Amino acid sequence: MDIEPAFEEMITRLGFNNIAKRAVLGNQGIITCDKLSELSEKELEDIFRDNSNQNRKRTVANQVTISILSRTRLEAIRYELHLRSICTTPMTEDMIHAIDIPAAKSLVIQKKNREDSIAHATTLPVPEIPKLVKGNWRLVRDAFVEMLSRQRGSNGIPLSYIVRPCRLSQINPTRSYNDDNWNTLNQKLVACAAHEGAKYEQDTNDVFSLIATHFDATEADSTIKKFKSTRNGKECWQALKNHFESTSSNIMVFEASEHCRVKYFLQ
Repeated sequence: MDIEPAFEEMITRLGFNNIAKRAVLGNQGIITCDKLSELSEKELEDIFRDNSNQNRKRTVANQVTISILSRTRLEAIRYELHLRSICTTPMTEDMIHAIDIPAAKSLVIQKKNREDSIAHATTLPVPEIPKLVKGNWRLVRDAFVEMLSRQRGSNGIPLSYIVRPCRLSQINPTRSYNDDNWNTLNQKLVACAAHEGAKYEQDTNDVFSLIATHFDATEADSTIKKFKSTRNGKECWQALKNHFESTSSNIMVFEASEHCRVKYFLQ
């Protein structure tokens, strides 16, 4: 068991303060933050459950007891690392060194707040999306994006990240997951989640299905058919915007999205 020093120091501060406790993770190959981020919440719970089962076979003197607080703090850090992996923004070594009990408590609160917001979103009514007709694209577009913002994709973040109207690098290359200037964690995730990987491919496919369903038998049909084979919801949505928001009109409308300002040219 060769635990990375920075990771070992971090978990020691969180309550894994002897070799036996750290071995509960190390013996399962959890020896770095990267390895921890690859786990699901259930898999981490299973590791602790297995340790509890092993304790039944151990003498009292050899039992390894890990407090609920230590487990909760580690889960919050796993959750943070997972979200960072979605945004391809891993923790730096300095960040790992900075995680102490107060920092871990903040991550516990952040995780709970986001879980509460996800649960609340499921209670909201599904937005009604008007049928697309000549002249109402803007209304339909906004309703569709609102609908996506209430549906979670494969990564557990709103599907609206697929159709976000701009990339951070086009607005301000310094803004990233490490930027604290966000109103909510979901806004940060929608803005920063990477458009790559298997889960992104599933999400963009699902968005295409939603586009095809909601824009069936409308002027959007010819554009949607071009993406029937690739089922790329991101590119299909951009093509629809290019079609309905062309520069043929001289009317320029400025709108604020939840994570950046963009220019829309409306017909």
